[in-house]
Amino acid sequence: MNFFDSYYQRGTAWYRSHFSLQSDPSDSASCSRTTLTGESCANYMFHPLAPQRAVQTLPDAKVIFLLRNPVDRAYSHYQLKLRRRQEMLSFEDAIAAEAERLAGEEEKIIHDPQYDSPTYNWYSYLARGRYVDQIIRWQQHFPPEQILILESGEFFKRTADVYQRVLDFLNLPRWQPADFGNRFPGKYGEKMAAQTRRRLLDYFAPHNERLYAHLGTRFNWDN
Repeated sequence: MNFFDSYYQRGTAWYRSHFSLQSDPSDSASCSRTTLTGESCANYMFHPLAPQRAVQTLPDAKVIFLLRNPVDRAYSHYQLKLRRRQEMLSFEDAIAAEAERLAGEEEKIIHDPQYDSPTYNWYSYLARGRYVDQIIRWQQHFPPEQILILESGEFFKRTADVYQRVLDFLNLPRWQPADFGNRFPGKYGEKMAAQTRRRLLDYFAPHNERLYAHLGTRFNWDN
């Protein structure tokens, strides 16, 4: 819905209109079980004003972050922009141009809440992968018991186990579908150049180390 990044000015009535109404009192089955609803948006983690807006609107909300190897995330992000014809540069040129493209955009968003920056959203290939600062920003607004941080590699390898962790976090009864289905990766025009991948692994290494130290755990993001 992009409410807490792009459409916050539309107000909470607009936001709540997208969710189901309360259970029908005549429906005993629906009233006898706990029902939660939610939404997902990749921009919320990265937008500098999203956490304070979220806590003002939904102070009791529970927040789940699913982190992906930042090198793979950056290339997937680039491929998405390429498919949408929102990016004309090569991947290497795009990441080289990122600092100049994003210069001053975050500051403009913070100082003018109505300022909308497609540049900030579209071309933040590397910035979005510096996870630790974004997580700390959310932790300044939500207590630890309301935030769950997962790693995508573990989720796709051990889907049932991680899914149960999510249910426990949400205080929902244990349940799982008969089949979790299959996830097919997006089709890229070409693989990332090995030299570029090595360079990005080196670039993200210190940021990942800060993340590991902050979370007290490590992810398999070294290759």
